[in-house]
Amino acid sequence: MPCELSGIKNLEVKKKSLFMFTKGIDASFKIKLEILNLKLLNFLKEQGANTVLFESSIYDLENNDLIIEGEFGELIKLCPSRLKDILKPDVGKELNVRMVILAIPNGESIGKVFLELGV
Repeated sequence: MPCELSGIKNLEVKKKSLFMFTKGIDASFKIKLEILNLKLLNFLKEQGANTVLFESSIYDLENNDLIIEGEFGELIKLCPSRLKDILKPDVGKELNVRMVILAIPNGESIGKVFLELGV
């Protein structure tokens, strides 16, 4: 299963890179960089986001499963239908996400989840 386990270190590098990239821009940004887990998916469902980026380091290419971190740091596989169930808004609501960027080779099944949810 291709999965990156050094997530915290990479998040710190990405935070520094984003800070340097946005430093000279005269605008306001709110960036949330975290290792993907159920808490973050529920935040996405409830609060939404302008842009969401999923990277290949959190994806199982063999089974088309999204890999998230469990409560105790274990890896959990989410098939596309389970991801859709988690993100599906309550009746009368919409998923408040404007754009999803998939940096995942062969991640069409994840993209379809967001299309089906109206993104």
